Amino acid sequence: MTALGSNDDSIAVDQIYDLAKLLTINGDRNCIDVMKLNFRYHDNEDGFIGEDSIIELCNEKGILFVGKEISKRLLEHDEYEGEYFFIRGLREVYSESEIRTLLSSLCSENKRFNDYVDSSFKINTQANIRSISRYSTMKFEELLDCLENQHPSFVRAWEKHARSEEIDKVAKYIVEANDLQIKSKLLRVFRNRIFPEGIENILTFLDLDEYDISLNSVEVLKHFNDMRIRYKAIELLNSKANWYDYIPLLSKNFKQNDYELLNNLISKGIYDEFEWHSIQLSLNELFSLHSNENTPQLYLKLLNNNHCTICRRQMFKYMWRDGCLTPDIIESAKLDGNDETRVMVKTFEENANYNS
Repeated sequence: MTALGSNDDSIAVDQIYDLAKLLTINGDRNCIDVMKLNFRYHDNEDGFIGEDSIIELCNEKGILFVGKEISKRLLEHDEYEGEYFFIRGLREVYSESEIRTLLSSLCSENKRFNDYVDSSFKINTQANIRSISRYSTMKFEELLDCLENQHPSFVRAWEKHARSEEIDKVAKYIVEANDLQIKSKLLRVFRNRIFPEGIENILTFLDLDEYDISLNSVEVLKHFNDMRIRYKAIELLNSKANWYDYIPLLSKNFKQNDYELLNNLISKGIYDEFEWHSIQLSLNELFSLHSNENTPQLYLKLLNNNHCTICRRQMFKYMWRDGCLTPDIIESAKLDGNDETRVMVKTFEENANYNS
């Protein structure tokens, strides 16, 4: 893994990222942190290397991470025009409005990044139209035949346009087949759809050592309200090193004292910047669904340790909603490095409904 940090142009960095991705999928959680730490622009390739692997493993978190690095380089290098395949790859999975929402804060902070996103959409419109036509006519059997050689984002793109009878075939295959790697890729179909074959089989995937299938199962199960999911979530939160990746299981299975449990879990660990960001992003799902008036210290821990501009601004919104914004936090937020955040908290102050 030390080769990722090497400046030796003879090293095939893309292959090392592929290897690191496989190690992560097979349970080595430290690899993803090394991948992020060494993610950088390569002059000899005229671009970043490894973004596909990071996005594949981290999904929306990975998109934001890669987007920030592109935005940073656009600010620092006038000759840099952005990554051609970044937006094009995202359009295989997300709609234009979804992508713009994901990247909205980066666009508002950096005009060059906003211009880059706008121009990328103009370039890729025709390619996207052709892709939609291809996905809408592809049957499950055809998908299965080519799945091994396709990027996992291909599955999610297919899901957006596939017919319902083809989706049912996917669910049946997941229940009956034995190949875990194929099942893991196919679970991505149900990140935004309800799995129609019951949750019994998916629950068993949570106990597997394979990182990828376990976390893809979380994305499927978080849509269900079922006490079995809650029991399993509490078990995993108390036993896994990457416990924060299982927080979304509580989305539909939440109890108010869960925030106290999560606050206690955070207090027991020592986390690097990437882990803090992962904790924040997982908790954002809960905060968006369930208010947190009784455990304000959880908000404070996140504000003090996660320095992501987007996440901080979201925290202030949740704290305002829950009556947890005290005058001293307002005063501190008015000095925030982000213009949009300062304007927002000034509006909160003018409304003067925060706690004293």
